Amino acid sequence: MVVHAAPERVMTRQVGKAFAYVTRGSDLLVFSHVGVPEAGIQVPAGTIDPGETPADAVLRETIEETGWTEFRKPRFLGTASFDMRPYGKDELHERWFFHLELVGAPPRTWRHFERHAEEAPGSAIELELFWTPLDRAESLLIAEHGALLPRLRERLRIAAGVSVQRASIESRAALELITALNAELSALYPEPGANHFRLDPDEVAAGRGAFLVAYHDGRALGCGAVRLIADDEAEVKRMYVAPEARGLGLGAAIVAALEREARALGARRLVLETGVRQGAAIAVYRAAGFAHIDPFGEYVASAATSVCMAKPLDR
Repeated sequence: MVVHAAPERVMTRQVGKAFAYVTRGSDLLVFSHVGVPEAGIQVPAGTIDPGETPADAVLRETIEETGWTEFRKPRFLGTASFDMRPYGKDELHERWFFHLELVGAPPRTWRHFERHAEEAPGSAIELELFWTPLDRAESLLIAEHGALLPRLRERLRIAAGVSVQRASIESRAALELITALNAELSALYPEPGANHFRLDPDEVAAGRGAFLVAYHDGRALGCGAVRLIADDEAEVKRMYVAPEARGLGLGAAIVAALEREARALGARRLVLETGVRQGAAIAVYRAAGFAHIDPFGEYVASAATSVCMAKPLDR
């Protein structure tokens, strides 16, 4: 009897991709490959390199593919999975989508050669870039490049009514948000010692920290705090967005405002703790440039449920 070995199973490759929705007013930046019409209309995108954050990757790819270098800080929109096997690649993509606003006055259309440092001379790809109305872009784009455009449009609509402001941690708005946060975390992490609710008013007093509330159309829908824990290090605390407002960019707006407060306090590094069951929060922090670190301080005792992260702050 001849025994034949079973064919070796090849695992589908998992690939992280960063996608850029670059806007100017009500237009979206897209491109085509010159002389390759079958490549379709696309938005700037590319592979996230090992050790690279999605936010860094999307900015690098956008500069490489457009030739433009001035953009406002990327704002994380969300992730989406995409199966490339129907397109002839044994890959599953985790796509990280960002919104970038272009700074300056670019032309309506221009051509650019995308060239990577590791590629041989003469291998550059010529791209034709142009602007298209944001509300009609999905019909142009290939391979679900427009998957999160509805979310972007909704965020742009809401952004006009969003403000993040300093508030007293003992104000009515703050107490209502903190009560909701504590209830949600207590249900999510019933393990003894898993939650770290304490934040004293003097820790967010002027010169030592700040407590912020995010409002939309006059409604308090989110909060966050920052406190100094060393001369050059600050910690994010009490981050929360009401369930009905999640996915609209309030979390990213609060994190950005807390970063500004931390810099004003003289911090050169910002740290935080979240939980292993809060995947959406971890994605927001990763997109903002935070990376995982070992548990620190009080979170060493809850290492089984805590996720600690840090980000260096430019000055």
